[in-house]
Amino acid sequence: MDIAPIALAYLLPLGVLLISWGSWDDDRARSNATAGLFVMSLAAIAYALVGFGLQFGGVGLRPDAPIGLRGLDHMWSPVTGSAQGWGVLGLEGFLLNVQSALPGDTAQVYTLFFHQLPIVMAAALIPALALSGRARVFTVAILSILTGAFIVPLIGAWTWGGGWLSTLGSDVNFGHGFVDPGGAGVAFMTAGLITLAALVALRVRKQAADEPAQLPSIYQPLRAIAGAILFGLGWLAWLTTDPILQINRSIDLSMAARNVLLGAAAATVLATAYGWFTTGKPDPLLAARGAVAGWIAMTAAAPFVPTWAALAIGAIAGLWT
Repeated sequence: MDIAPIALAYLLPLGVLLISWGSWDDDRARSNATAGLFVMSLAAIAYALVGFGLQFGGVGLRPDAPIGLRGLDHMWSPVTGSAQGWGVLGLEGFLLNVQSALPGDTAQVYTLFFHQLPIVMAAALIPALALSGRARVFTVAILSILTGAFIVPLIGAWTWGGGWLSTLGSDVNFGHGFVDPGGAGVAFMTAGLITLAALVALRVRKQAADEPAQLPSIYQPLRAIAGAILFGLGWLAWLTTDPILQINRSIDLSMAARNVLLGAAAATVLATAYGWFTTGKPDPLLAARGAVAGWIAMTAAAPFVPTWAALAIGAIAGLWT
């Protein structure tokens, strides 16, 4: 696979950064922009050293795994040892090294890593940006490392890496098993729960509420809107270049792209209309967050629902936001 289209998926973490930037004052923007680059770098290193192996160390055991990924064939299971059934943790691919890979197969392993990295970066950014300036740098750094090395890869192993959630269909005849083609649960819900847990544990909500309100500069709304657009473009690039999804004939990627665009549009309209109705003027930050809520809400169901359901899911997400 040509890796050039995958590079567009790196707009996804950039979109997360810009949306957050749209709500910061100038002082916080200076420090948090640097923190964002620092966090993405930490998450990338942690994922390369440990996370990728934990997530995809057993993906080669999947019956539909691409030939170039068959070297990733070790997964720990409390029930069946290294077999695919009820797999929990991958055990191959640490340091991006695949010992059993055939000559020429490492290119596909590296492509899979390159493809997965932007969504791991985005998942690490969400809690880090919420805590930056409110928690110690050491705390933010440790949380970013844990997210990239263990938390997201663990959930990813269960779902995308051939683990127990994805094999519920064959193990207990439970439908097709857990299917999350766009990362709604694997990345974004996980990142949201990490953020919520960190805010509660560190008790920063009251501290944040005590900060004086800051009026946004003229550039902040533009940053937020641009971030929402870049997030959507990055997600579309990420979805349509997924080397694992491309071999799954039951998933129509063009239908997924159509539905997620409609869901994001409906969410944007509802979030904007609600803000306009309650305050008398459109709120660009609310509109941007509503758009991203629509993207995320649709990422899991996008290949499976009709048009009206995509619009309904997006509208509910935008209104809920």
